[in-house]
Amino acid sequence: MPTPTTITAHPAALEVALADAIKAAKRDDPLAPVTVLVGSTLLRPYLQRRLATLLGGHANVAFVTAGELALKLGEPALIAAGRTPMPPLAARILAGEVARDTTGYFAPVAHTTGFTSALHRLIRELTQAGISGGAFATVAPNLPGTTAKHQSLAELVMAYESKREGWYGVDDCLLAADPKQLDVRLLVLHGVWDLTGGMQRALAVIAETTPTLVLLPTAASDAAATGLTNIRGWCESIGAQPAAAPTDDKPTSALRHVQDTLFVTPLDPTPPDPDGTVRIVSAPDPTREVRAAARACLEWAAAGIPFHRMAIASRHADTYRPLVDAIFREAGIPAYLHEGTPLGELPLGRRVLAILDLLETDVERRAIIDVLSDADLPKETRERYPGYSATRWDTISRAAGIVGGRPQWRERLAQQAHDAQVRADEDTEGRKPWLKDDVERIQSLARFVEDFATASDELPKQASFAEHLDATEALLTTYVARVEPVITALRSLARLDGITPTLSFERFRDIVRSAIEGMRSDDVLDRRVGAFGRRGVNVLDVNSLRHLQFDGVVLLGLVERSWPSPVRQDPLLLDRERAALSDPLGLPLPLRTLGGDPEALQFVLAVQSATTHLQVSYPRADRAGGRSQLPSSFLRAVASAATGAQVSAEGLDHLGAPLVRRERAAQAGAPDGQQPMSSAERRRTLLENPDTADVGRALLQQDARFTRAAELDRARASRELTTFDGCLGEEGVAALAEHWSLTRPMPPTALEKYAGCGMQFFLSRVLGVRTDDEPEALLTVDALTKGSLVHTTLERFLVELGDHDYPRTAKRAEHLQRLLAICTEECDAIEGRGLTGYPMLWEQERRRIAEDVERWYDAEVQRGRDLPRRSYELRVGPKRRDEDDKNPASTDEPLTIAVDGHELRFQGRIDRVEWDPTSGRFRVIDYKTGRVWKRNGDIEGGEALQLPLYVRAAAHALDLDPADGDGEYFYVTRDGGFVRITFTQDDLAEQQEWVDDVLGTLIGSVSAGVFPARPRELRNCDRCTFDSLCDAGRMHQKKRKADDPRAVALDRLREKRS
Repeated sequence: MPTPTTITAHPAALEVALADAIKAAKRDDPLAPVTVLVGSTLLRPYLQRRLATLLGGHANVAFVTAGELALKLGEPALIAAGRTPMPPLAARILAGEVARDTTGYFAPVAHTTGFTSALHRLIRELTQAGISGGAFATVAPNLPGTTAKHQSLAELVMAYESKREGWYGVDDCLLAADPKQLDVRLLVLHGVWDLTGGMQRALAVIAETTPTLVLLPTAASDAAATGLTNIRGWCESIGAQPAAAPTDDKPTSALRHVQDTLFVTPLDPTPPDPDGTVRIVSAPDPTREVRAAARACLEWAAAGIPFHRMAIASRHADTYRPLVDAIFREAGIPAYLHEGTPLGELPLGRRVLAILDLLETDVERRAIIDVLSDADLPKETRERYPGYSATRWDTISRAAGIVGGRPQWRERLAQQAHDAQVRADEDTEGRKPWLKDDVERIQSLARFVEDFATASDELPKQASFAEHLDATEALLTTYVARVEPVITALRSLARLDGITPTLSFERFRDIVRSAIEGMRSDDVLDRRVGAFGRRGVNVLDVNSLRHLQFDGVVLLGLVERSWPSPVRQDPLLLDRERAALSDPLGLPLPLRTLGGDPEALQFVLAVQSATTHLQVSYPRADRAGGRSQLPSSFLRAVASAATGAQVSAEGLDHLGAPLVRRERAAQAGAPDGQQPMSSAERRRTLLENPDTADVGRALLQQDARFTRAAELDRARASRELTTFDGCLGEEGVAALAEHWSLTRPMPPTALEKYAGCGMQFFLSRVLGVRTDDEPEALLTVDALTKGSLVHTTLERFLVELGDHDYPRTAKRAEHLQRLLAICTEECDAIEGRGLTGYPMLWEQERRRIAEDVERWYDAEVQRGRDLPRRSYELRVGPKRRDEDDKNPASTDEPLTIAVDGHELRFQGRIDRVEWDPTSGRFRVIDYKTGRVWKRNGDIEGGEALQLPLYVRAAAHALDLDPADGDGEYFYVTRDGGFVRITFTQDDLAEQQEWVDDVLGTLIGSVSAGVFPARPRELRNCDRCTFDSLCDAGRMHQKKRKADDPRAVALDRLREKRS
């Protein structure tokens, strides 16, 4: 019976020991079979090439993982017993099915993805340990904790075992392992630290007849040694004896010293002097951290190290992989991304997942637009929808007020298409050809949504995997271009028909989503750029780095509570419960917090994987300007080993060069002494260096964008208003003079906006900028829509009353019945247009509006009828497009006022005018539905010009004397308290000169192209649609440029209050 042996050494020496053992086993027969059990998939190609170098070639040496060895030992017996291999994902799917059927202790959470993952993991650990559901049930009553929980877990395990009866996986192969299947001259375990119970038993039997060698890494510290507890315990159980390791005569360096003394206490107080072989980088954020890694690779390449002899590893690869991919591409550094990029991070995978997510919604508008914004539709699909444009369709659906639901899409797009067609038909001269395009786009959007909804409805609700795949393939090929590789990869799921005959589409969709999220680009798209160990820098997860050797290694993301990760208990079975389950059965179940922690050993081997250069780094923030982070204990351990003294988190950055390099957050170019990685970074570097700043500026001046940006900075720093503040130049002023915003009659409210803020006027009236809010973001009806609703309700009611009827107590009941009926009709109309937000909030708002119009009626009764004639919605100036004005008193002639050499023309619709033909006295009433902020007889420096101008406009339309008119703002809701703010005849007479002064100043500034952002107070910007477009420092700029004559003229209006 051969005696198993162990060799403990540095990774490089272990490679020599492996070569010597294989050479000895093949001394009399070069083709004698040797099997090497490796701890990771990458260790296989690495050792194949390494042994070829050390032995000058080798044959009949098999490198296998634990799973492959299990299949070799146990699969023949399981196949002979009539069992079938489980397809990929089957075990997890079965765990989910079992969880969904449970009615026990875990029923409230059993449907969640997290519970399925935890259950699948626990069942696998129980299987690997050889603990069956029946054994679990036997011991369950004696376990500490909640008995109901343990019994429910045992039932879940037994239900799982029942469902998978007739199938087998890798863990079943171990339980059925026949050691005689492995007939080799030598068995070597290399890079294997943690053996499952089944594997321990199988290998123990093999070791009885087959020479067995276990290669173990040096773990000089107790922290690292805990990671080898499992494998050392097994070696002891089989009577393995230590053997001498090959001589390791590698010269001492700072790197080798760190590798040999990492985590060892006490520290060696006399470490070698820093020699550049170890570097610690403190970076501002992960992006700058990866850029530092790229610079290190370029530096090593310049020293003669090939890229394929370098590696970059991290504890959380998903965080760093996309950064490494993007930055290394920018720097022109080839890279091998182990397992490739997750398919879900690439456009194709993202689009497939988006379609699957869309199927979960009731054709929600936002979800459809999100899909279309990133979509790459097949050519045939695009051609079916003329005018296809995700941006235009977004605008159309917002304007229609669509939130979701097939009926809403049909009704609101049909109405929108009808309205657009009417506008197109009215364009008999063809001056607006885009109107027909609008009709086509609306109709195409309606067809797209209807087609997608139909395709979604036709998907089977309950079917086999194969049937679901057929239906899903038809959907994906319709809406995702070049999706065939994904479809091919998903076809393997058809084998799951044997696991569950039928399943719901929702469950099928979840499985497909999980499958896609687990796919890698290399497996599906065949887009691998590098090749492991042969072409490109190797970008790996730290788990894959164990026992590999590279000339240069970068370890990223050494942040506290990230690397090492906190050890957590199993949420389903705590460690004390696991121990109580294992002991009576004699079957070891791994412990989470009480067992050996491999993190320290894993980090030691990551550090030992570097043969020439090592760079470890951490980001001081999780993103630029984000949450601050501390260097991890592992990184500080490297610093402590390198310096011979304990290094704290605060003291790390003070160590200085050459050991520590601190990347400055404010540095845009390459660090001092480092080469830029791109032309853009080269320009930034030149600018930051005082000696080369002139060269940098000369290069930047070739870019018009820089010239414009520099001009902007100078303009903002000046004390004069410039074009960057909203003041047009000569060409702009000339163009403005012919622009419709000045040549057409202007509503008084537009000039009020200018008095409040010139930039608001410029953006809204001159440029015509508007915002189309998402209907989904609308909580309840907005103020503008509510105001329009109330205005229309009151107008319709008063028009129906005519000249001879009016609100009064005797007719209150009759009038209110009709008034509230009109209010209901108008509320229904805006609800049908999707402008009312959430139903519950809208119902409350409807009641408030109805109550407000009732209180308005009572306020009208209280005033009485003192002026006999009335006109509602009196138009002064030309009609708007599509406007239907039946008021005979309206006039197409705008109000014209000559002030300071400027002719001002105003238009508008006056809510209500009352007058007495005999006396000539009249009153203008403008309804307001908000809160009161205006004051009696005050034009607010131009921000309340509406009443004085409306008085003149009404006199102009009705041929009355403006001197006989009053004006009032009537606040017709509870928000305004039903008060009346007046502008009397006396106010008009007293302020005539001041009003003309204000008008002249405002229109003169508008004509001169003066549009600065100068709100009275910053809080005024909170109500402005364009708040996000303006400079955040607008109030500072307002103060800085307050002495500009153009600003002085406008500020004078605010300072001189009536």
